Amino acid sequence: MGLDRPNTNWLRNELNDELTDLGSVQGLSRALDRFLTAEATRRMAITSIALKRYQLRHAKWPSDLNALVPEFLPQVPRDPVDGHSLRYQVTSDNSFLLYSIGKDGVDNGGDPTPDGTSKTFQWQRGRDWVWPQPATPQEVQHYYDNPPK
Repeated sequence: MGLDRPNTNWLRNELNDELTDLGSVQGLSRALDRFLTAEATRRMAITSIALKRYQLRHAKWPSDLNALVPEFLPQVPRDPVDGHSLRYQVTSDNSFLLYSIGKDGVDNGGDPTPDGTSKTFQWQRGRDWVWPQPATPQEVQHYYDNPPK
């Protein structure tokens, strides 16, 4: 399961011959998984900063990531898992959804539901790796009204 399956991401596909030459090296597979997670996080952080800069300058979120080029980014950022653009959309609550398809290699539409590998919340463990957003005032109030046990 995950990025160690064949054909689950473009980087692994590009390295297929080299990985075959090295044999089935578990350590290399885990290192590649960690690299992809870190690289997706880095790209989403840079993109979210560019999105905020756009929003501050234009008083609205861009309709797509192409609007960030070249003023805020040199090119549209790619998802390191599949090589396509990071997924982005403006949401109805005047925020945005930015995500990578994550370890399972499947676009789940920005579903941050944990994949079951961790008992604690870590946003990089979701079905899709969704860039975290600040809690809304309603979410904060709900937290205080219903504190964790």
